[in-house]
Amino acid sequence: MSDPPDHPVRAHFRAFAREQARGKSDLYEGLAEAAAASDAVMAFVAGQPPGKRQANLFLAALRFVSGLPDGAAGLERAVARDGDRIAQVMRTRSTQTNEPGRCAYLAAQLAALPGPVGLIEVGASAGLCLYPDLYSYAFSSPGEAADPGAADVVCTLTGRTRPGPVPEIAHRVGVDLNPLDARTPADRAWLETLIWPEQTHRLARLRRCIERVADQPPAVIRGDAAYLTAALIREAPKGLPLVVANAAALVYMPDAARRAVATAIRESGALWLSQEAPGVAASAPPDAPAPADGLFFVAAQNGVAKAWANPHGDSLHWLPARPDAGAAR
Repeated sequence: MSDPPDHPVRAHFRAFAREQARGKSDLYEGLAEAAAASDAVMAFVAGQPPGKRQANLFLAALRFVSGLPDGAAGLERAVARDGDRIAQVMRTRSTQTNEPGRCAYLAAQLAALPGPVGLIEVGASAGLCLYPDLYSYAFSSPGEAADPGAADVVCTLTGRTRPGPVPEIAHRVGVDLNPLDARTPADRAWLETLIWPEQTHRLARLRRCIERVADQPPAVIRGDAAYLTAALIREAPKGLPLVVANAAALVYMPDAARRAVATAIRESGALWLSQEAPGVAASAPPDAPAPADGLFFVAAQNGVAKAWANPHGDSLHWLPARPDAGAAR
């Protein structure tokens, strides 16, 4: 199994190191660069099925099986020693990062609704983002000396004041191709491994939120959201205002599946709250460039961009209201 010098997997690993890991994880930046420089590691990754060659997935599987390697030499040793087990994890698991921090956007938008409401999540992973009403929040303005205290989600807001309380969620259900159960040791360990090594505050938040909802485990249906979203909407309690949410989920779906999900939501009249990479579920106006301090999701309502959202919920940069940006269903 050989990997030519210009193999797209090598380019992907280098782009991951430069564009995603830099400034966020020195360890992952270094390991991704080391992997890209190693013919043996690139041949191993290129040998995995299409769709299972992402740098983030490889690094998580590597840590899950072998622990964090000691530099480039340790990386190659781990692949040589544990390659079969690492490949098995890559083929059977996905980067189903279940980041409760993404509830910052949900909380801010749900606060404007009278309760109770129903909530459906597309791509729910272990279902932790189905509980925005159970988490505590510390919202602040840039430069404000806010004390997060014991808040589960800490978020800086630009362009809007602090939201009010989240209304009661009377019905909640998710759908995922491969739901995780945070009550099981293996799935909980995988969720923890998906958090990058230095981001200990995210690991602490994940553990705290798992415990927060331990007595009422989420209902996450196994299946393809392209087919099940419409059914879950139909089966929701009648008369209950319904919200459908997704975060970093549609990006992994084929275009036809994305269109099926969007069509099901729009035809139902449900409120659609999405957080995805630009262009996946919505695009920001061309005169609203993303903040310069990192990668951001477009946080949208019914397909209309409302804010730039940090992928981990650390900040929300609200876009100015536009007269022609109504709720397009």
